Amino acid sequence: MRLFSALLVLVFCFSTQAYDHKILKMMPPKAKKQFDNQVKRMDQLRHYKVAGSIGESETGLIAIREIRGVKIKDYDIVKKLVDEENKDRLVIYKEIVALNKLSKAEHEMLIKNSFEVWRNTDAKGTYFFEKGLWQQHY
Repeated sequence: MRLFSALLVLVFCFSTQAYDHKILKMMPPKAKKQFDNQVKRMDQLRHYKVAGSIGESETGLIAIREIRGVKIKDYDIVKKLVDEENKDRLVIYKEIVALNKLSKAEHEMLIKNSFEVWRNTDAKGTYFFEKGLWQQHY
């Protein structure tokens, strides 16, 4: 299952005053490799999210929150994991924008909605970065 696209499909009816309801095509063929990469690293991401080392950011990307709890030998693993996930997310966002011919405002809405989905579906106790603060999901 493509977790990312399944989660995003849940929220991608734009329903603000500025938009009519718009259902996005969420499986850009050019991003298949990135979706596959996300599925492969899902358990590792979950592990470090639950540990409080990384969290979701309102930028639609993953951020390192607290590295003190990570063993020195694992720091490089966490850094690489975050970098790879963010690189794949950026490609996926770019391809969704291109596939759906989204405006800049719609692209921003895509990022905002992506963050909200990740934040709201992560396990309790995980962290997210919003409005300049790390907050814990309860």
